[in-house]
Amino acid sequence: MKNPMEGSRERVLARQEIMEALFRYAEGGKVTREIADKDGIYLLELTTEGPQEGETTEFTYRRKGDYPNKIKSPETLIEAAHYQDGFPVSANTLATYDPKTKEWTHNPIEEINKVYKKVGEALGQGGLQALIVQGHEKVLEAYKSICEQEKREISK
Repeated sequence: MKNPMEGSRERVLARQEIMEALFRYAEGGKVTREIADKDGIYLLELTTEGPQEGETTEFTYRRKGDYPNKIKSPETLIEAAHYQDGFPVSANTLATYDPKTKEWTHNPIEEINKVYKKVGEALGQGGLQALIVQGHEKVLEAYKSICEQEKREISK
């Protein structure tokens, strides 16, 4: 009799594939923890230093499954935890691996944050703030225009 779980196991990513996925976010860093089982790596942590003193970010790859030391993951994913002076200040999921497509699905908010970070570095924070304010003003103008158009259509 065939085992119903046979053939349904997720593909285990090679270390190089994991590092490529992490470097999409980490842009360097140091591997601080790596744990594997007979199938391959199930936990890999990479730490980077932040722009301000005492800031660090820990990027974690976790393979789907239940592992020793209470490590559990309902799906294969990459997460980031941001620390200030050793204390966690935020954490979020950056990407999830889809075993059907064999592709990472990236969190769109993190993609946007990455763009803002690069634009901020290029323009300086004052330039980025000015750009955000101008963008906000343009959105408000568009919204007012839409409201005016809707009022005209209702009054017809």
